[in-house]
Amino acid sequence: MGSERLEAFSDAVLAVIMTIMAFGLRVPDRPPTWVHFRAILPGLFVYVLSFAFIGIYWNNHHHLLRATKRISGAVMWANLFLLFWLSLIPVCTAWIRQEYKNPMPAMAYGVVSLCAAVAYSILVRSIIKANGTDSTVAQAVASDRKGYVSLALYASGTLLALVSPWLAYACYAAVSVMWFIPDRRFAEQGSPCVRRTPRGLASITFALLSLSALAAHRNPTPTPLPSPAGPPLPAGAVAVPAAACSTTTDSAPALEAFLAQVQNGSTVT
Repeated sequence: MGSERLEAFSDAVLAVIMTIMAFGLRVPDRPPTWVHFRAILPGLFVYVLSFAFIGIYWNNHHHLLRATKRISGAVMWANLFLLFWLSLIPVCTAWIRQEYKNPMPAMAYGVVSLCAAVAYSILVRSIIKANGTDSTVAQAVASDRKGYVSLALYASGTLLALVSPWLAYACYAAVSVMWFIPDRRFAEQGSPCVRRTPRGLASITFALLSLSALAAHRNPTPTPLPSPAGPPLPAGAVAVPAAACSTTTDSAPALEAFLAQVQNGSTVT
């Protein structure tokens, strides 16, 4: 099994995670002054940090899977494990935006980030096991110093949150700065970076368009028809409903009402 479908699925999940974080942003409900702007800066800072966090994972995940030739069941589960922890980033981001001075949200952000880093390491080891020790990934990840430093910084930030949340945020930002430049180890090993057709993304787009078309078909917008003008009816006459003249099953209630009027002695014209 190739990595195209796994990469397309992961890209879709990461795009949804970024979208959820963007939906969490709100226009300030206070007058636009510098004092109020400084009050929302911490929330904006944590949004930028989280957006860069997800973007860095997407970038390195892209290069990792492009260098992968074989996907096993263990790799798929490890990838889901990584996506699970990344999906919690919007929750921690919203929590810090509300309580950025509290150590608990800062610690929760560090725990989730640490678990995501561990999950990424598990994914890399699972790919090496599936592709062999002589594979491109195995040769590229010969010494994972940046990975170990990231784990140490996340763990340190989680503990430093008890002293000051700002120290924890500094550790998390340091990891993002360290990984801001994409991992060049795969490029140095000559990993293939051939442009592939995003079949998974195309399938998602087709499914959304199909659902939209189905909703429009089930709830069509009725087009109002103009009522024809005609001469007034004589006294005692009853107008025949248009629905009663129809031969479809939907006209049965109207036809029964019309017959009831006839039985009451009304004259039909």
